[in-house]
Amino acid sequence: MYQRLLGVIGATVITALAAGGAQAAGNLASVPTQLELKADTVNLTFSQDKFELETGKYYKLTVSSDGADEIDLMAPDLWENSWINQLEINDVDVFVSAPFHIGFGSEGEAAIFFVPLRPGNYQFYADGFQERGLNATFAVR
Repeated sequence: MYQRLLGVIGATVITALAAGGAQAAGNLASVPTQLELKADTVNLTFSQDKFELETGKYYKLTVSSDGADEIDLMAPDLWENSWINQLEINDVDVFVSAPFHIGFGSEGEAAIFFVPLRPGNYQFYADGFQERGLNATFAVR
């Protein structure tokens, strides 16, 4: 009986150690990887249209708008599949569970601190402007 119990415990430990290799790497207490996305509402472009992210890695996404037109920046699927640490607007920290959109009525900047949890391709766009060029893809692996 004792040997069988040791065998079960040993198998459990080996399984747990083997599964550990599949865990997301990264130190959430570390400095986040910086990402930047600028919205040019005059030319209807983003500064970048594709981002490659890793699950379990800590990111700070700084988004800004030139203020020439009012826009709402959205990424609902990305936020639903990420852990949101905080949202920072004009050096003020706002703690949220999942922002639905960030509205720019004038020139400004906001930062989202987050960790993607699930792999997938997620759209980030300016509502009403995505077909005209204000869209980007976040590919989470």
